[in-house]
Amino acid sequence: MALLGDTLHNVADALTAVPLGIAFWLGHPGDECHGELSHHRRGRMATTAG
Repeated sequence: MALLGDTLHNVADALTAVPLGIAFWLGHPGDECHGELSHHRRGRMATTAG
């Protein structure tokens, strides 16, 4: 019984990664942004660097 509970818990933990993966995929820049930093990223890096 404990093995079944642990399996269900692991499945539930894995399912939490689905919305995170979707959010990452939607927030990822398209092909036009590869190879150079966008203005948004430059501004974020400058703010983080302080």
